Amino acid sequence: MVVDGRKAFLFLIAFIAISEITSILYVALVGDLTARVQELENRVSKLELELTAASRVYAAASPSIATVRAVKSDGSTVQGTGVLVDGNGTFVTSYHVVANASGIILEYWDKTASNATFIGGDIYTDIAVVRAACAPNAYPLRFGSQLAVGELVYVIGSPHGLDFSLTVGVVSGVERLVRLAELGYEYPRAAYAIADVIQFDAYVAPGSSGCPMLNSKGEVVGIVFAMREPGIAFATSAYLVKRVVSGILEKGKYEHPWIGISYQLDYIGGLKVLHVYSGSPAERTGLRSGDVVVAVDGNLVRDACEFITFIEKYKSPGDIVNLTVQRDGLIHQMQLQLGARP
Repeated sequence: MVVDGRKAFLFLIAFIAISEITSILYVALVGDLTARVQELENRVSKLELELTAASRVYAAASPSIATVRAVKSDGSTVQGTGVLVDGNGTFVTSYHVVANASGIILEYWDKTASNATFIGGDIYTDIAVVRAACAPNAYPLRFGSQLAVGELVYVIGSPHGLDFSLTVGVVSGVERLVRLAELGYEYPRAAYAIADVIQFDAYVAPGSSGCPMLNSKGEVVGIVFAMREPGIAFATSAYLVKRVVSGILEKGKYEHPWIGISYQLDYIGGLKVLHVYSGSPAERTGLRSGDVVVAVDGNLVRDACEFITFIEKYKSPGDIVNLTVQRDGLIHQMQLQLGARP
């Protein structure tokens, strides 16, 4: 049989081309599958690490947490959660849980219990300090640093009486303001707000008030005080909690810096003054209704939240702050000495 050389050559070229294409497709397919397998393995590993972190934080922190039962004057009982913060049996919890209580009992992880003494509280951060003989294996939990949006947090509390329940969530907002009016308080207290609030997306039910928000290191980064709706909860930041607890332990109370104004919460472009109270530091300084504070101590102020958070976190009664004020299209520089909130 005579073989046409030209056809044989073309056939060979076609065979080689098909082989190359097949090889490329195989490599691409295998490579894609390998990449997908690797991605799945990475996701599984990450999930395992997260589960391990949650278990580790829970096991380490639980002995230092207590279920708080406060007996009110009418005989009713309010339940919350507290966390040990020093070696003297000092527990931090929510003020609204233990306020005006005739008796406070702390129940621990090892099923023991102890009577607690109310040391002091602060309604404007919903933080209270009580002292008790703690469980033998309890140790003080450290405070952590400021959180960033997207970080995982762990909350151990007693929702609906289910002691030592773990909830895992994600930080969804920082440096929020939560007005006391939203928490059911009446004026004049309702005019104020809890500053430097951490917002996170976890279900927090009654019984968890006062429970610690923990980071992956097991550090306390906030104290939970409220939820707005399922999936949105709030905690006072560790930074502010430390200031308040320190003030309560030193003086029996915490004094908030006071300016003496009401402001427009939703105004963008600075802190817009709505009213100046008679005899207040703001009146003595010369602030007027309609003024807009655009900077404090050289720090740009874009809204009321930024201003109030700065004052609450870094200033105390008696401190002098430098204000840049916009009035009728002109810029004024003012110095204001902060008072103590009445």
